[in-house]
Amino acid sequence: MFFSVTRPEKFLPRIFRLLAVFVLVGLAAWGGITLTRASGRIATIWLANGLLLGILLKARRSHWPAFLISGLVANVIANSLTGDRLSVAIGLALCNTVEILIAAAMLYKFCARPFDLRQKNTLGTFVVSAVVIGPLVSAAIAVLCFFSGGAEWRHVLGTWYVADALGMATVAPCVWALQHERVSDLLSRRKLGWSLGTLGLLALATVVTFSQDSYPLLFIVFPFLVLVVLRLRFAGAAVGVFIVAAISIGFTIEKHGPMMLIPDASLPHRMLLLQVYIAVALLTALPFAAIQEQRRNLVHAVRNSETLYRLLFERVGEAITLYPFSSSGVPGTFEKVNDMACRYFGYSREEMLQLGPLDLQGPQNHTTSQEIFATLRANKSNHLERTLLAKGNRPIPVEIMVHLIEIDGKTYGLSILRDISTRKRMEAEREQLILELRQALEEVKTLEGILPTCSYCKRIRDDDGKWHQFEFYIRERSEAEFSHGICPECADVHFGKVPEQSR
Repeated sequence: MFFSVTRPEKFLPRIFRLLAVFVLVGLAAWGGITLTRASGRIATIWLANGLLLGILLKARRSHWPAFLISGLVANVIANSLTGDRLSVAIGLALCNTVEILIAAAMLYKFCARPFDLRQKNTLGTFVVSAVVIGPLVSAAIAVLCFFSGGAEWRHVLGTWYVADALGMATVAPCVWALQHERVSDLLSRRKLGWSLGTLGLLALATVVTFSQDSYPLLFIVFPFLVLVVLRLRFAGAAVGVFIVAAISIGFTIEKHGPMMLIPDASLPHRMLLLQVYIAVALLTALPFAAIQEQRRNLVHAVRNSETLYRLLFERVGEAITLYPFSSSGVPGTFEKVNDMACRYFGYSREEMLQLGPLDLQGPQNHTTSQEIFATLRANKSNHLERTLLAKGNRPIPVEIMVHLIEIDGKTYGLSILRDISTRKRMEAEREQLILELRQALEEVKTLEGILPTCSYCKRIRDDDGKWHQFEFYIRERSEAEFSHGICPECADVHFGKVPEQSR
């Protein structure tokens, strides 16, 4: 039992995943340090933290410590290999780990799981925690611990924060999106060519823009970036921004691109403007992609709702009609009818849509439509029974439940009709049976009490004073039948005794 609770796989991911994270974070950290030195100690973008945060967003929370430790060790090794003392290497790695932990903890606390950066709330929390608070705290700790002397701390704070924030905003969404299940659809055989072609056009536009330093062509990239967002959704937007960042940073470090057109500007100034450009690309692509995803989800939800509505409307088993009401309460022609309504009244759908509730009213319905509308105004619904006329003036008794609804500012009546012909026939049969029983009971009651009879002829007098033969009176008022014969006593009296014959 104890082993099942503390099994290693609950807290440790598979070893190859840990090794992959270790290698990727180490290479990203080493590449970031190398890039910083190549640009004259200017930290343009720090990729390692965004890479590890993107992995945490798709991992189980119980696996976070293992991934964080793996990333920490990779950071320490990368710092040591590039010349930092062990204490400095550990301290810088801890600052990066704090940054990642702050962002991950805030996302875990304030966002629904599984994390979905396409959702407005999650994307906003990601920006606040991973792009603003996490890098700012990390930069402040690094400055306090390692760069507190002179005026250098301001430069270190600014470059550390901007590089880490840009890395978080660029890499973390890209890593999260590449782990999402919908990416497999974009990389399927059917869509792979289109996906690679769209990203290739973006890369080509970026290369054309930044490989020359004669014309300010920065605007060329954005139409292709928007195309990537429209065709490849959020995953394409994240990958596209990463492609733009990688190509633009590489060419700018090599002193190519539109940034070289800025007169009398130092390389740090040019790199800062490039970071602003990448940030604008991020703020264009990711929110636009998130809005597009929400729009697609909304359209999908509307289509599902419409399908469900049509299914219920057509197969509910009752007749349903939808019609507008005028301001005075007069119903107009039907706008929607289902198959059951057409079956009830014997009209085709086209014929029904040319009629209205008033065209189906029977002559014995005395309640006016204005009275019904007044009741609907007060109660929002009304239940009534009426006799309507089907095709050929065939009467149909129906039970109607009418609901008053508002659609696009207009008042509509939604009527659900049930044919109650069978019920009415059964009610009529029941009433007839009750009437017959009452009549039988009345006839039985006439045989109760004192019957005035003649003491000689035994005839019976009725309520009208007429005298009736006894058996006729009883036969008319009951189901009794009579047969006639002579009892022994009467035979002796009226015929005398018959002498016995001798043998």
